[in-house]
Amino acid sequence: MDSRFREFAIRLKWRRFGVDFRGTWQFMAESQYWPLDRLRAYRDEKLRLIVTHAYEQSPAYRRLMDERAVRPADVQGLADLPKLPIMTKQILREQWDELRARDIPEEAVENMATGGTTGNPVRIAREYKTLSCQIVAHMRGISWGGLGLRQKHVLLTGHSLSSNRPPPRLAGLRSWLIGVVPLSGYDLGSPGIIGKYAKVIRRSGARFLVGYASACYLLATLAQQSGEKITLEAVYPTSELCPPDWAETMNKVFSAKVLPFYGCGEVNSLGHTCPQGGVYHSCDEHAVIEAEDDQGGASLEGEGAFLITDLDNRAVPYIRYRNGDVGRLAGAGCPCGRSLGRIVELHGRVNDMLVTSQGARVSGMVAANAFLAVRRVECFQVVQQRPGQVCVRVVRQDGYDAASAEAHLNSFFRQFLGGDAKVEIEYVESIPLPKSGKRRFVINEYLASQNK
Repeated sequence: MDSRFREFAIRLKWRRFGVDFRGTWQFMAESQYWPLDRLRAYRDEKLRLIVTHAYEQSPAYRRLMDERAVRPADVQGLADLPKLPIMTKQILREQWDELRARDIPEEAVENMATGGTTGNPVRIAREYKTLSCQIVAHMRGISWGGLGLRQKHVLLTGHSLSSNRPPPRLAGLRSWLIGVVPLSGYDLGSPGIIGKYAKVIRRSGARFLVGYASACYLLATLAQQSGEKITLEAVYPTSELCPPDWAETMNKVFSAKVLPFYGCGEVNSLGHTCPQGGVYHSCDEHAVIEAEDDQGGASLEGEGAFLITDLDNRAVPYIRYRNGDVGRLAGAGCPCGRSLGRIVELHGRVNDMLVTSQGARVSGMVAANAFLAVRRVECFQVVQQRPGQVCVRVVRQDGYDAASAEAHLNSFFRQFLGGDAKVEIEYVESIPLPKSGKRRFVINEYLASQNK
């Protein structure tokens, strides 16, 4: 397909939701190089607006602010963030209906659930017309590595779940129109799959790969072992940390730049790797990230648990949202000259892979997707002690349907681990957090023992 038509199709897709792609793109192409004072003033103004809206339109958020004796007028900028309450996953789950803004109708909102990479998925609501900054922040970040609207890319995630089940015709047409080549990251353990995938990638002409970090790494190792040649310009691993040895393998096998990007389901675009600086640039026009220390203090620079503030979404106030990630933040100072902040390190996001009954490895992200169709779950964790076996630990909420959930989980894990896989479901009162503060939703004790 002509690359100009592909760009037009993407713009048309977002225009139907009221997203001003062109104007926001022009704005953010310039704002990344603004003087720091101008960028800070812009963020302060957006924070004032979102806090005022949340106070006026979200009954639960108003109550949370009232409990701290804070009024919108008390928040004049980022320096006042510590005055505001911290939003937790528990608050989102328990007070969801009261958190929803009263002036945003359902037809104006995108509703979904997170993929549950911390083991406890939550509901998401985003107002369509405020998506511009979030979408463009992501497009801008991946464009630093060469992937623009006119380039095709391979998408190696779990959205299609299995390549053995073709996507619905409409979804397939949509992917073709916008230049996406979808491949299942969960089928990489299937015999002979690397030859099939390599052929699809080469025939597509795509020079870019976006996908789960573990799936991209598995594709590289399989290509290396089989001798299949896949040459790319850039790889964008996401959803998990990308350890240096994974990045080195992908760089060597694909002859490509490896540029991880970071986000969370509730807020999406949060950081993209700068090819010049080698660190994540934060998406400052869209979100604020604070680092919370062990004493409960927080700052815009330093190390700790992340508190995320979405400056755009008015449907639900994700303000000082503790998303479960941990890392180290720094201010501007990249050789590229951008005035955007930096995420210098991300901790605790490597998700262990799972091993099939035949000994093949599959992305641990399959566990997160298994729970997208299971309701009334507080949190979960999948532990593997031998190939083709998993113990699924579940903390239930009231109303949990055990019969339906167990049937789904048994079927789902056997689809990817083998028809003879043993799936044990264990109900527990709680799943303790490690010292990092980041719950691992997959723990592979078998692989750990092999690597001693």
